[in-house]
Amino acid sequence: FWEYFMFIGRDGVPFEDRLKWYLKKTRDTQPKWNKLSNGFEKVKKSLTSHSKQYFQDNIGMQVYFCKYSNQALLCTTRAVLSYIKDNSNSENLLDCFLEISEAKWELEKALQTLINTEHGKWENFYRGDWLTDVRMTIRFVKTFQSITRIRGERHPYETWYRDVVESTKNSSMLGVQVSKKI
Repeated sequence: FWEYFMFIGRDGVPFEDRLKWYLKKTRDTQPKWNKLSNGFEKVKKSLTSHSKQYFQDNIGMQVYFCKYSNQALLCTTRAVLSYIKDNSNSENLLDCFLEISEAKWELEKALQTLINTEHGKWENFYRGDWLTDVRMTIRFVKTFQSITRIRGERHPYETWYRDVVESTKNSSMLGVQVSKKI
């Protein structure tokens, strides 16, 4: 899904409007994936051992991969909206970090769904996957997570530095803070 974000804005639709469109589509779709996965589990319970494995590998992989990918896109979209809202606001950065962290977990579950179908002659089938390239998407999400964390952790330091070190009228505050730590 990362490719969608690369081409946003080239058709004249504003970036934030396009993100809101993604948010609506993914939010409206997620309950349907949840319902489908619940139905899948009910059917799977009624199958025999061999049929159950075949059903899991073919239908279950598709259902859960799409469910986790949609949830990851939903979280990523909310994270980007939080980030662009006011990326100097630490609350928005925290929301962004939490959403992008959840997106990473959902993508890891999607990858595990693919890996769980690898057995027998299909062992390591998704190891070099380039069609969906979930591993690359996870790396993009981790990078965005790191950027958000750096910006979020930098903000209080800059405030402290400006208020305490650069301000001569608050220079006595530095001694108070040091004595409290001792």
